[in-house]
Amino acid sequence: MRLACLACLFMVCPSASPATADDVLRVYVAIKPLQFLVERVGGREVTVKTLVQPGQEPETYEPTARQVAGLSDAGVFFGVGLPLEAVWRRQLPKGSDRRPLWVDLSQGLTSGEGDSRVAGGRDPHVWLSPANAQRMAAAIADALAQMSPDRAHRFRANAGKLVADLQTLDHEITEILKRSTVRSFMVFHPAWGYFAREYGLRQIAIESEGKEPGPKALTQIINRAREEGIHTVFVDPSHSDRLAATMAAALGGGTRVLDPLAYDYIHNLRDVARAIADSGS
Repeated sequence: MRLACLACLFMVCPSASPATADDVLRVYVAIKPLQFLVERVGGREVTVKTLVQPGQEPETYEPTARQVAGLSDAGVFFGVGLPLEAVWRRQLPKGSDRRPLWVDLSQGLTSGEGDSRVAGGRDPHVWLSPANAQRMAAAIADALAQMSPDRAHRFRANAGKLVADLQTLDHEITEILKRSTVRSFMVFHPAWGYFAREYGLRQIAIESEGKEPGPKALTQIINRAREEGIHTVFVDPSHSDRLAATMAAALGGGTRVLDPLAYDYIHNLRDVARAIADSGS
């Protein structure tokens, strides 16, 4: 209810006017979904670069020297508490005039543990919850407003429109899954714990804490999948699908791609919901 009110308040603010090249805020983000959110909030007032590119693993990615140099000149960095973000930060020059405002958008968000344990014990995929994304939109607007107070009303107006779109997405996903009998789905990499929790689903992961299962654990996973009537194994582009394909064959089904790092956040999560809903047919 509070977010809905915020969305209404934001949407009555004046619309943004184009910024000149000198006025544009330089922003770095950790992953593509954050680029989408920041560009929706910042509009023409920001230019955004992303560290982790498609096909790369955010948990283990290391930025290039050029990226570190570019990050040093950025006004703000938006991350989600990935383990290596602290490493990236330590690589920046120590001088305060060459260090961006560092914003961890995972702070204060709801937990989504359950079957979502990953390497290091914590699931960093907080952005895959539309409810979390709504709070992230507000935090992005606050950070950009801190960098450019005279444009705060524009950022908050844009954030309000984004929150409204995310609320619509949440309703659409709820309706898609409500029409499906699927309540459990299998993934290779446990990226979807937050999404699963938000929509009353159970994520069954093949990989655990960054490691593939041994023979005994593999048998247990297959048996559980059979009990749940699972035939599809979902994979993502940054991880090998070799074992996933073997598992899918054992279950008499196939593999399908779900990308947790796709740029178009709203379109992607709508497609994810449809894919999970269809996996039981």
